[in-house]
Amino acid sequence: MELTKTTKIGIWLFTIPAATFLILETRGALHHWQEFLGVWDDHAMFHAVTGLFYTQALTIMIMITAWIPLRRGEAWSWWGLALMSIAIHGGHVLGDQMSNHGLSQQQAGGGPGKYFFYGTLVALAMYILALILTRAHVSRSKG
Repeated sequence: MELTKTTKIGIWLFTIPAATFLILETRGALHHWQEFLGVWDDHAMFHAVTGLFYTQALTIMIMITAWIPLRRGEAWSWWGLALMSIAIHGGHVLGDQMSNHGLSQQQAGGGPGKYFFYGTLVALAMYILALILTRAHVSRSKG
């Protein structure tokens, strides 16, 4: 199946924020581990490590799903991308709100957390646009 320009743009709109957050989350986790090593209790370290791996896993899954099954027009991949992208960045937004702005009003990975928070909102918007741009591709493939 030939990919339209719109679908190609959509695939890149999934890829760019996922790759960016993979790098930023890894960098931020390493910074926090160095900063808090020996200060965090084991339970806090457990949450830091698992949170990092969940984020890494989701961003890698987003990129793979966009470039392989979505390109092929498999309808399930569109729904999977919707779930993964909204889960990862919606989780950041919800987590910020539920933690008394533990991201947006704090220091995050060596910089102001508000930049990471606003970046999360931009990524969420990019994913929504990518979903809009790729919907017709998976719809054409079904019919």
